[in-house]
Amino acid sequence: MRILLVDPIDRSGEALLAERGAEVIAAPDGSAPTVRRLARTADALITRSKLPDDIFDAAPNVCAVTIHGTGTDLVPLAAADAHAVAVANLPGENARSVAEYCAMAMLMLARGIVPIIERDAHAPVGRGARARRRRARNRRDDRRPRRRRRDRFAACAYLSATASACGCSATGAGSTAFRPKPSRRRSSACSPNPASSCSPAR
Repeated sequence: MRILLVDPIDRSGEALLAERGAEVIAAPDGSAPTVRRLARTADALITRSKLPDDIFDAAPNVCAVTIHGTGTDLVPLAAADAHAVAVANLPGENARSVAEYCAMAMLMLARGIVPIIERDAHAPVGRGARARRRRARNRRDDRRPRRRRRDRFAACAYLSATASACGCSATGAGSTAFRPKPSRRRSSACSPNPASSCSPAR
């Protein structure tokens, strides 16, 4: 039996057909002339694309068509009935792929991805476009150092406030030295541990 694959399928499927003794023919494209030409000597078709309305007139030996997907609208059913061609489909086999596609399509619509892709596809590739991409990349790269500097300043401010509470001077490597006013009273917030870096001002 010669089976024409109108559309590509997984290699494991082709191997399974070959193990059953079938001769598998893969169409290089799904155009109507190509399908008609290759279907002339085929005994069965496997497709997920719409077949030409006159496919069974061009392929008199075809006795079965399988759609690896849901529905049978890809096959001219009236012509198949007239030529006694069996038509089968695989309902539910691509349910996960359809769900993934719908979820991704909703996310793309919600985030406006399609206009961005279309704008980038038609953007000029001259010096101006390269400069805009470079500026956008630099802006993205600058956010991280700014965030680190902001966190560092916040930590220094916290150390300064803590040092001020216990009458200490807080210094850090590579950071601004905070020297609060000396206090004669030792605060209970200052640790009595001799190894502590927080020492009471005298």
